[in-house]
Amino acid sequence: MNPEIPIISSKRLKSIQPLLYVIIDGANLVEHTSMPRMLLKTDTIELQYKKMSPAEINMEELFNTLLTIQGTALNLAGYQRVYIRTNTNLLIQLDPRLSIPFIFNDFLKMFYLFSKDGLVKSDDDATILMKYVKSDIGKFIPTGVPRYSLFIQPKEDKSTSLKEFISPKTPIAVYVHLDPEQPSYDEIMQNSYCISNDNLTSATILTKIVNEIECQNDF
Repeated sequence: MNPEIPIISSKRLKSIQPLLYVIIDGANLVEHTSMPRMLLKTDTIELQYKKMSPAEINMEELFNTLLTIQGTALNLAGYQRVYIRTNTNLLIQLDPRLSIPFIFNDFLKMFYLFSKDGLVKSDDDATILMKYVKSDIGKFIPTGVPRYSLFIQPKEDKSTSLKEFISPKTPIAVYVHLDPEQPSYDEIMQNSYCISNDNLTSATILTKIVNEIECQNDF
């Protein structure tokens, strides 16, 4: 994190009504059996041992998405909340002050330690910055905040404008799968929108959403 950017206090963070709740869907967190890191698409022997295909592993996609979304002005100001939903429906809560390592190997090690401990703390151990939570995501999204599943359809020619579901000073929750062509599902999802016919990544989809919210709310 940029040391010139002030870190928001816990008291201030609790007083802010977020404008954006992000649910990153479909994360597959698999440990390497002989190295202290998470499994990669290129770990051919390990994948064969686990009887998995490279397509099932998405740590690279998760890294790029978190590195992008945790560094936004919206997040640093405290107006964004990020959650990860794994492919086994476990829920991970991220504090806006969690700094994602810029080096991919450090990111893999961080998630490896997280898989062992179930949490990530600040350097002084005073703040839990990432943790598993047992409740459904509905506990963390206030009643009345609409939930939208966002995805892409590269082979189609019709998409929805962001302004159709993003308005100034109006909180929303968006679900984006790490396989961006796959819509997410939630029992009380308000709607699903194809927002592009280009081959966008989950990180790029969320960048578009955050940019629209920041522009509409003068960040």
